[in-house]
Amino acid sequence: MKHTDQFGQIDTLKYADAIGKIATHKQRIEYLQDVDEKFYDLLYLLAMQMGIVNTIAKLPTREERKKAWEELPEHNRTMKGMKQMVYHKVVRKFKRS
Repeated sequence: MKHTDQFGQIDTLKYADAIGKIATHKQRIEYLQDVDEKFYDLLYLLAMQMGIVNTIAKLPTREERKKAWEELPEHNRTMKGMKQMVYHKVVRKFKRS
């Protein structure tokens, strides 16, 4: 694993921070290849709260931002809610600037 804590366990915050800075879903999944799939939802939920909003907001075109948002997982109720939160945070960032 790329990110472990002092006990050799997965460091979820470091993974979430790292994938939050990656622009595409495909690249995020490639980055997570060394992690057990049971952690994917947790890592994505943390990343959605931490860095994905800024990463999407920094994309140069509206089409790229829309594509990045559409790629976010929504396979359960929690992920759908978080995906909507990301959308509203990105929109709010643009209204403020």
